[in-house]
Amino acid sequence: MSETTHDLRCELNFETRPDGTQTAFAEQWFRGALSLFPDVMDRLLTGPELNPAGMKGGACGPPGSAWGFFDVERAGARGIRSTARVITPANQDWFLGSVRKGCWAATAGLSILNERGTPGQRLCRVRAEQVEGADWLSVSLEVPAETFLRDQDSYLNFVHSVADECNPSFGAVSYAYTIGKTALESTLGPPWILPEDAIPASRTYLRGYDWLTICAQELGDRLGGLQGLRVGGSFHTAEKLASGGYWLLATPRHEEYDEDATRRVWQSVAPVLRPGVPKRMEALKGDPPLPVVYEAI
Repeated sequence: MSETTHDLRCELNFETRPDGTQTAFAEQWFRGALSLFPDVMDRLLTGPELNPAGMKGGACGPPGSAWGFFDVERAGARGIRSTARVITPANQDWFLGSVRKGCWAATAGLSILNERGTPGQRLCRVRAEQVEGADWLSVSLEVPAETFLRDQDSYLNFVHSVADECNPSFGAVSYAYTIGKTALESTLGPPWILPEDAIPASRTYLRGYDWLTICAQELGDRLGGLQGLRVGGSFHTAEKLASGGYWLLATPRHEEYDEDATRRVWQSVAPVLRPGVPKRMEALKGDPPLPVVYEAI
């Protein structure tokens, strides 16, 4: 598959819980994702503090230096209120504390400043957000494909560490599509399925399939469990997650996930996909690939 300059997206979906443990999973997600950039985080947390004025636009610092922000969104009587701060040790404590207590959404971002001293090269975007109108949480990490490909195992280990504990209803490593859709959701319609509709139904229908697919325990069981998922050799790795769900890795490396591998995965998971025939979309310059099988489900 051509990687070019597209972003890859690591994602997990899971329900909120009465005991509030979903916020612990979200905090674990942020800590793990940011730990994948140790040099940048060390520069931000131990070096000179960033100028908060950079959050209001204009130059943020010297060209080539690291830049990072935290943003917390809270729901109130007047709608969603956002508070953004630069990354410092104190602001990291505030941010993780907000995630731990629970908020509507939270985002962390890292980048390198360009020649104008403004955010240029984006290193990552980490996010956790509630799904509107439902008791679900979606966590994601988006990074440039070339960044991911340099250390694929570290990213997979990170996703696995959280997935093992949160009993996900869905998860994937895929290209980053508009508003958090999967490749299948981007092509299946009308009616078009939005993530806020698909996530609450993700223990009934698998949202999509990709190089890494994590399916709910309920769906994997309908596919025959590990024995059924391993029949035919569609996956390089098929295993059960510790707290529920199935980890399905199509090929050892993302670059090896081609049309043949896509079809093998589709054939294995088709019985639990949302019915319909994907539509071929006109490819615009800069759009990421859509690895789907254009046949009836």
